[in-house]
Amino acid sequence: DAGTNIDQLTIDFDDSTDECRTVNFKVPSDVTSGSTITFRWHWYSAAATSGNTILEIRHNGGVAEGTDPDQALTVVAAAADATQGTAGQITATVWTETLANLGWAANEQVDAEFCRDANNASDTLVGDAKTTGFGVEIPRS
Repeated sequence: DAGTNIDQLTIDFDDSTDECRTVNFKVPSDVTSGSTITFRWHWYSAAATSGNTILEIRHNGGVAEGTDPDQALTVVAAAADATQGTAGQITATVWTETLANLGWAANEQVDAEFCRDANNASDTLVGDAKTTGFGVEIPRS
């Protein structure tokens, strides 16, 4: 997305078809027991000035050495989040889940997909959700 001062290298998530991007990461060896994990998704609409998105992370429960990572995925969805009132402005969708509910443990690999649930009735944003970044915050001891 070419701007006047900077070109954004976005990933566009469609308004009518569920689309995902796969990521994987390691749970820190010093993860805080009983902690809350925070998910962040930064996105914007190039045209629409109203409407909500339904964003989610779909993940395996974390896999240890000697385990097949191709496990059934668990969905952790954010609440509906509205685009900003001006096209092109960043929306930061943030949601949380407990470490215990995620089923992750220290040193495990997590394979996941960040997805827009475009066919969800609460996803009303017309056009692409132009994503500039994802983040997973895992508290450490």
